[in-house]
Amino acid sequence: MENLNLIGNNCLNGSQFEDPISEVEVRRIVHCHLLMPTWDVLLFMKPDGYWCSPGGEIELFESKEGAAIREVWEETKIILPHDRVFTTKHCFTGISPKGRWVYGTSCLAFLPVSFHLDDIKFNGELVDYKVLSFGHALDLLSKNGLPEGRGSLAAIL
Repeated sequence: MENLNLIGNNCLNGSQFEDPISEVEVRRIVHCHLLMPTWDVLLFMKPDGYWCSPGGEIELFESKEGAAIREVWEETKIILPHDRVFTTKHCFTGISPKGRWVYGTSCLAFLPVSFHLDDIKFNGELVDYKVLSFGHALDLLSKNGLPEGRGSLAAIL
């Protein structure tokens, strides 16, 4: 997933920026914030050193929750039960460094009690992880210069 230069405000509380129809020039993406049974946040590091939540492009006819479940599986091999993944009201729009419009949204997933950190397997898109309190996770995302990640996590509070 690309870093974004955000344009304008986010899309909280049902503003005019509802989920756009998928078009070639608009990438629909999702972040999935993972909460441990202890209510700590599981964040991941990309090869370039940025910390993030798993995520990526929403495929045509795919739900936000379905995309979040698939992206988490592809990037970490963590299996998320459908009944533990929820869409948040936070969304953002912007232009990627490649000049493409991006519409992003976030999901929140509650990891099952049976989850173990040893279950994480990386595919190369992510290379490390940290378990952090909400406050520390927000601080780390802020240092990344990625307001969309921090904003979507802050919207959960």
